[in-house]
Amino acid sequence: MFVPSYINNTCGSATTMCKRPKSRKLRKFSVKKRKLWNKLRLHPHDPSLCHRYRECVHQWREALRADVIAYEQRIIDANDLGAFYKFVNKRTASRSSVGAIVAKDGNILTDIHEKANAFYKYFASVGVADDGTVPPIRNVSFV
Repeated sequence: MFVPSYINNTCGSATTMCKRPKSRKLRKFSVKKRKLWNKLRLHPHDPSLCHRYRECVHQWREALRADVIAYEQRIIDANDLGAFYKFVNKRTASRSSVGAIVAKDGNILTDIHEKANAFYKYFASVGVADDGTVPPIRNVSFV
């Protein structure tokens, strides 16, 4: 509720939150699920509404999985090696990476192993060895 969300209107990219369902059946389940959710928000203790929403979510997930399976099957049936590698690389490529790191001597580190070693050295230098004692905790009442 208090955390801002980022919504990109260009559907299809990996960072979007507005991915549209592909099939008509999936779109219908999405609309039905959204309408039931809005009703459930107004009446959260209605067991029949909760049951209908839960069933709709299960049907929506099954339809979504069926769409994914159909999409993967189309890629396999196309017998196109380029499309297959594009599909695989979308799922295996590293999405998030750490930018360039400046070492203590001023060199810019771009290799992942050098970055890992730099982080290890830094956290080892600021870390404290555990002596096994537990610090005293005051009883603080929260108002």
